[in-house]
Amino acid sequence: MKKIRQFFVVISIASISSSLLFSTVKLFGSYFQQAPTEANTEVTSAASKLADQARGYELVLQREPKNQIALEGLAKVRIELNDLPGAMETLDQLIRLNGDRENYKKQLAQIKHSMSH
Repeated sequence: MKKIRQFFVVISIASISSSLLFSTVKLFGSYFQQAPTEANTEVTSAASKLADQARGYELVLQREPKNQIALEGLAKVRIELNDLPGAMETLDQLIRLNGDRENYKKQLAQIKHSMSH
């Protein structure tokens, strides 16, 4: 009788242990499989938001081509989107409108330097 009880205790412990192990592996396995997808979604979402911002600035500039706030915003967004030729074009416009602003010239020089390397 004692041996049967020991047998059932061992079987019960093995069953519970394997159940816990399986659940833990399944839980962490699904977590690790979803993590890269969520990271990719965040990157795509950020790029999508930046593209939407760029379109908004471009719409403003269609109505008001000399709007300095929209030009500055568009230059910033294009830099963040790594659209360096577009950022250079926008910074050129800002320099033509505000030739005395050294920060535009510095940004343009930095972009040209980074594109040459």
